[in-house]
Amino acid sequence: MTANRHVYYMAHPLRPTQEEIDATEPYRVEPGRNEYELDSEIWIPYEERVKEATLANAERAMRWLAWLRRSFPLVTFIAPWIASVLAGDDDRDPVMRAAGIADAVTLIPRLDGVVMVGGRVSEGMRCEGDVARQVVSLTHLGAEPPREVPADTADVMRQLARGERAL
Repeated sequence: MTANRHVYYMAHPLRPTQEEIDATEPYRVEPGRNEYELDSEIWIPYEERVKEATLANAERAMRWLAWLRRSFPLVTFIAPWIASVLAGDDDRDPVMRAAGIADAVTLIPRLDGVVMVGGRVSEGMRCEGDVARQVVSLTHLGAEPPREVPADTADVMRQLARGERAL
């Protein structure tokens, strides 16, 4: 069986914005140990909130990847960076972040292009787009994947499946 599919790298913001960090809970409630002890509010350190927001972005990216694969089964979408993050790579560590960007910019030129999703274009996504043969931005669809495929998006993705330039 020979596969003649077009392969696109899915780029999604990972590093959270301040707004995304602020949306995390600043404290958690620890219940009292018995009926006489009051519950306690425990403040969550800022770095833990950043990590929580980063993982929320990775989870959102997985929803996007699933949506792309389900919505456009004739195109192959990959996002190897998700596995790295879930395996423990820390985007806040400059060395690990640089290694992740280096991996991406090494891989992307070998693919048909990059599909950008997630409602915004991050600094890392800009680096990824700079080395791509073709960039398709679906960021206008919002932070979360839509329930249904908009007609204009379906047309673009059909062009990608046929190997045509979408832009």
